Amino acid sequence: KSAYFKLARQYHPDTVSQGAPIELAKVKAHIFASVGEAYRTLCDVKLRAAYVAELDSGRRGEKVDISALLRAEALFKRGTILIKARRFQEAVTVFTEAISENKEEGDFFIWRGFCRFFVIDDKKKGLADAIADISIGQKMKPSSADASYFLGVIVKLCGDVKTAKQHFQRCAELNPKHLDAQRELRLMK
Repeated sequence: KSAYFKLARQYHPDTVSQGAPIELAKVKAHIFASVGEAYRTLCDVKLRAAYVAELDSGRRGEKVDISALLRAEALFKRGTILIKARRFQEAVTVFTEAISENKEEGDFFIWRGFCRFFVIDDKKKGLADAIADISIGQKMKPSSADASYFLGVIVKLCGDVKTAKQHFQRCAELNPKHLDAQRELRLMK
């Protein structure tokens, strides 16, 4: 019981500080729900017996390294700050490290792809590398407005304004409040 209360206090979604990435709040909410489910399973005689039987049969439930997920989220936040400072090479390194901690998060690939475009001198290769990473992220997270926005930015920088406009429009469809995409579309009129 005391372990449950300790974990519940630590991972309650209300403990996420303002300005923290939305993904951190999602991770904490997921952890909090898992802790609650585990507590209910262990407190209910029938559920506990079923859980023990599952363990005895050799099956194991999904093991999640919570600390790795939290490290990955902290790295992601650091990477986004590096992008704002236009320190793209460092950001690539940080996003790569975040991916090594959590390969299941599409945003990590999307943001790394955007950075990769800026660190490669040969823009054709940079574009190909960026699109490869962003595509991986989009498969994991098809509704990512950031992916569409980043694709718009990099193809615009390569001179393809028509395709850039399509990406910015897609971004605005996914997130009508995406100010940067809205600004780009206004500039293209």
